[in-house]
Amino acid sequence: MRESRPFAERTQVFSSDKTLRKYFLIYEGSDTEVLYFDAVNAMREDIGINPLIELVPIIRSYSEEGWSNPKKILDRIIENLEESKTNSMSYETLLNRIMDYFYESKVITTSVLAC
Repeated sequence: MRESRPFAERTQVFSSDKTLRKYFLIYEGSDTEVLYFDAVNAMREDIGINPLIELVPIIRSYSEEGWSNPKKILDRIIENLEESKTNSMSYETLLNRIMDYFYESKVITTSVLAC
């Protein structure tokens, strides 16, 4: 899993050492929920969402497409955070990244679900 961000977008830099708490909203669907959260993000000012709150969609890896169990998705995110913290990577994560690269660069054109 990875964050969906526009290319070359800078993150906010604060002059103080103030840390921000980060909240993760994990949604199970990969179709309609994406539309809902994109709309919420687009209307954040109208809704009254604090500008310090950042909504970042997490894109599922190649092998995670079709997952609809929120607990399973949360467990994978926690596993990815632990791997980042320890600077290690499981074989499954490595294979997911390789497959994601092939899928995004159109080396392969069908997802797991389409097979």
